[in-house]
Amino acid sequence: MTSTDTWRRAVSLVLAVLCFLAVPQVAQAVFSGQVRTPGTSVKVQEMAPVTAFAGSLACDRQLLAGRTVVRASINGLSDAGQLPGTTYSVTISGDGPTASSALAGRTGSVQVDAPYALFSRLGFQVTVTAHYGRAWSKSLTRDVSCPSANEGSTPF
Repeated sequence: MTSTDTWRRAVSLVLAVLCFLAVPQVAQAVFSGQVRTPGTSVKVQEMAPVTAFAGSLACDRQLLAGRTVVRASINGLSDAGQLPGTTYSVTISGDGPTASSALAGRTGSVQVDAPYALFSRLGFQVTVTAHYGRAWSKSLTRDVSCPSANEGSTPF
């Protein structure tokens, strides 16, 4: 074996070792966002938020039971083009307990027993949430109050 063959093999071996060391470092830098090279980035589809919903808040004052039964009904909702398989839920919360229910498609209702209030209007937050799998969810919340004397229905 001549000295040029020995040098050629040594240089080839050094280049091979450098490639084994450099390739994982470059890959880690690209995927952790340190280096932005065109063609190597991956865009993740993001879930669109719920943009609007319509419905009503019905309040039924029950003097003898000492409570007000509050029911939030969702008549429909709109979003910016959800992914197939998206499910929806409605939550009502206020001064008293909180209740949540799944919507059948894009309509449904939830009911909660609120404390009895004669001289003040009961206020609530109605939240509609879009769920996709277990990981993604987007919500839209509205503040709604019972009609005067906490009896009747209020559209929202």
